[in-house]
Amino acid sequence: MSLFRHHVKQKARLIHVYDIGSASVGGAVVLLEHGKKARIMYTVRRDVFMRETPDAKRFRDEILTALSGVVEDIAKHAPAHIRFTKHALLRPEKAFFMLASPWYASQTRHVHVSFKRPTRIRQIDLEERAEREYQDFLKSPEVLALGDTSHTLFDRRIIQVSVNGYETSVPEGKEATTLDMSIVFSIIPSDAATRMKEICERAFSSVEIVFQTFSLATFDIVRNKEPNLSECMLLDVSGEVSEASFVREGVLWETVSFPVGKLTLVRRIAELLGSTPDEALSSLRMYAENGFSREEKMRIGKAVETAAESWMRALRHAVSVSVPEEQMPSSVRLASDADVLSWLRSVLEHEEMSPQAVDMLYVHDLCDMSSGITYDSFLVVGSAFSARICNENNPHRFSHTQGRRS
Repeated sequence: MSLFRHHVKQKARLIHVYDIGSASVGGAVVLLEHGKKARIMYTVRRDVFMRETPDAKRFRDEILTALSGVVEDIAKHAPAHIRFTKHALLRPEKAFFMLASPWYASQTRHVHVSFKRPTRIRQIDLEERAEREYQDFLKSPEVLALGDTSHTLFDRRIIQVSVNGYETSVPEGKEATTLDMSIVFSIIPSDAATRMKEICERAFSSVEIVFQTFSLATFDIVRNKEPNLSECMLLDVSGEVSEASFVREGVLWETVSFPVGKLTLVRRIAELLGSTPDEALSSLRMYAENGFSREEKMRIGKAVETAAESWMRALRHAVSVSVPEEQMPSSVRLASDADVLSWLRSVLEHEEMSPQAVDMLYVHDLCDMSSGITYDSFLVVGSAFSARICNENNPHRFSHTQGRRS
């Protein structure tokens, strides 16, 4: 089975996209028609109750409960949004689960091979090399951090390959003196995968389940919107976790996460103000929107700035152990909830280690939206990426080079 993409023309189809985060679960029903943008027909999101003290087991159970609620909501309410269209008889073919940290472990493995004499590249050689890299990945700290549990491999994907220094999407049959590959591997604890599948299949028994990562989806979207972008940091600040992915030489080089996210900041602000987390979140939103009087802003601002510094310390540490200072990307693409996105951008821009440019991830043009549908940027990214995958014969194998100039 080839690791590379092959495009196929498809009839109109429905898919589901589920965004599995660290503080909420979102779901979307998406219509795919050949030659058109993906159209999001329905969205729903369920937040997880914000606790003063995080608990790993309770967190997992609450996220799965939220997923169950989202699936039930889609089963009950989404058909009304499709019933009076020409696609009323369509049923979902696939359900894409877009995973954020800490639900998965992933690593990009970089391979360089030199041959003593020109050697013809065979598909079996690529497969064998990928398997050796996978076995090494299973011994990595990323996998060990998931604990002593069985794992399910859900992604093994070549995102770039070069023969004799020239990038190509079809290396098979070429004569090579050097071969370079970048391969992404992603796994999920098997028990978590089983629970997610069971929840979905209770309502949609015939749907095919596909797991993906939000970090790879973001990378793919950014590279197709900015084909000449060679290096940057993709920063996703979600509920309990922040995730930084580093793009180098046009390749998703490495992804690291650290347990300080939006809700971590909110709990810190609540502690400093002597308020509840919900009150602190409201204060943060008003602070970000300049909604306080001068006196109140000064009082709230000290707590907000202290919390922001704790997040920046965690980010600095994650960056320092992953990227040498001289290789720090010159730009950032930032993704987070809309209510704190602009504030987080300003925090980064005032940081000494900050890259030259901090841009919010712009995704408004990726998908069409049916009227009356709540806009959700994370579901838009997941839907656009899933639509691209559905245009491949093999949904787990493709190179990101599509759309790039040769």
